[in-house]
Amino acid sequence: MSKKYTIVIPSMNGGQYLKHAIDSVLSEKSQNFQLVVSINHSTDGSMEMLRCYKDDRLKLVMPPKKLSMAGHYEWCIDQANSEWLTIMGDDDGIMPGFFEYLDYLTNKWKEVEAISFKRAYFFWPGAEKIFGDIVLHYHRKNSEKLLSTKSMLLKVFSSLKEHYDLPQLYTNNIIRKSLVEKIKCKSNGKFYHEMTPDVYSGVAIALSSKVYLKANRPIFWTGSSPKSLGVAIANRESNKNENLDKDKSNEHFNLAIEDGLSISKHINKDLYKKSDLSLVIYAYSALTNIPFDNNWKKSKFIKTLVFSGALAKNILPNSLNIESKKDFFYEFNKQINQKEINRFLVYCLFIIVFNIILLNQCISFFNKLFLQMVSYLSGKNKLIYIKKRKNLDTIADANKTL
Repeated sequence: MSKKYTIVIPSMNGGQYLKHAIDSVLSEKSQNFQLVVSINHSTDGSMEMLRCYKDDRLKLVMPPKKLSMAGHYEWCIDQANSEWLTIMGDDDGIMPGFFEYLDYLTNKWKEVEAISFKRAYFFWPGAEKIFGDIVLHYHRKNSEKLLSTKSMLLKVFSSLKEHYDLPQLYTNNIIRKSLVEKIKCKSNGKFYHEMTPDVYSGVAIALSSKVYLKANRPIFWTGSSPKSLGVAIANRESNKNENLDKDKSNEHFNLAIEDGLSISKHINKDLYKKSDLSLVIYAYSALTNIPFDNNWKKSKFIKTLVFSGALAKNILPNSLNIESKKDFFYEFNKQINQKEINRFLVYCLFIIVFNIILLNQCISFFNKLFLQMVSYLSGKNKLIYIKKRKNLDTIADANKTL
């Protein structure tokens, strides 16, 4: 008999973190879910380590050959047989009460096809090089509301929101399997058609549904570790004497090409690789690779807006230590010099977008200070923001802070 929920954890050489992700799920008492862990031909002994688990809710699988990230996710979708589905990173985790809260939401909002949760962050030891000294960030509100997918898409392509504010088939979201199958049916039998699967899924789902539910209570931990692909891509040029991160980044692109996945022809490959602070470029690549018809990918205004916002995000201050920011402007100029978009309009929109984002950053900064004060005075865990590691070394340690 199929379960109500499936959590899929695709992993490749993530054994150091994978056990903690699995334990966070299997520690829940619910029996109405299946945890599928897919090992993508790891060489770190992950499969051998996982065979010690004796839990009927856990299913261990391995694809027939080594796949790209998006190719692996595609294969993993077919392993799930449930009403609701999510894919979770192997350095992520879930919080206590996860399935009880899902039952509450899915019973209350019976018509929704996608639920997105407020993000909470756990930074594993070793992630300081990119993210600084932050260890944990958690902010909770007990509320939920319906949001327009098209309105959020416009905000993402304006760089006023990030790609992860869309309902993705990834950590911090759960999607009806029927919606995933509907997208596959109108996409030539495949769900993913771009090499960055979390970003692509958000765009595809937003284009295929009218609304989604936003719950302001976190139930996932978004983990960032030295093993994370995002960290590897951002870090690939920062250490000239060590090639591990660069090799991992290159493997991501090379395996994707082998699996028939590519960057959009509307985005220069070198600009894509230097857009770590302008992930709207990834979202636009996803949009223009969508195989089913939609007016968004044909819009010259959306394309102009994307490049205006990408420029603004690279100029505005941020807390990430990313080397690629220095190269972005060179690649950006190469792209807009190709005369596919109007340079004058890009810079006009840039002025508007830049000032709106800057205003939002200022509001966010003061809002965080206010929430810290309210949390301190009330004694409630409305906001937890930790910069000292102490004993916070794993997802289990993070859960103890709640």
